[in-house]
Amino acid sequence: GPCHERGFISYHYLGVLAPEIGLTDPPDRHSLENAASFVIKSQNWATLFNCLVQCNFMPFGGYKSNWLTQQVDLLRYVTGWSIDIASVMEISERVFNLQRLINVSYGISRKDDAAPPKVFVPQQIGKSAGKIPLPFDKTLLEYYELRGWDRYGRPRVEKLEELGLTEEADLAFRYIKGLREKG
Repeated sequence: GPCHERGFISYHYLGVLAPEIGLTDPPDRHSLENAASFVIKSQNWATLFNCLVQCNFMPFGGYKSNWLTQQVDLLRYVTGWSIDIASVMEISERVFNLQRLINVSYGISRKDDAAPPKVFVPQQIGKSAGKIPLPFDKTLLEYYELRGWDRYGRPRVEKLEELGLTEEADLAFRYIKGLREKG
């Protein structure tokens, strides 16, 4: 389900963007056009924050412009690694897919990629009165396709091979199967 730690969509409306990876303008809240692509980039960036154990509020400390570049610079300074934005974003994508793989092995599927029913009950008062989110079933399928996942939200073998995660996938599924057999 939804988690504010898994993407920065609300931050993007406040001006926290990453032009280095194509997050140049906040998404249109009243349209789902390009939403799947935007969410993927935002989630991969959030994964980078989590991997580096960095506070998600750091961009609000004055680093609103080219924050991702500064993040990678900081990583290079601390580690001495010769790494660039493309590399860290690929690592983030690998981590995100590995997390999804583990969740899939525990039974997570498309049915779980939904908002709670209460979200679709129109509010009675305030500036959102009478409004509900746009239906996103079609966008979810687009998201899966762009991620390289099947229509059930499972990473495809080709995607796992592309990311070098086939061995990890096998280990995750064997581990979970072993846990189930032990009860």
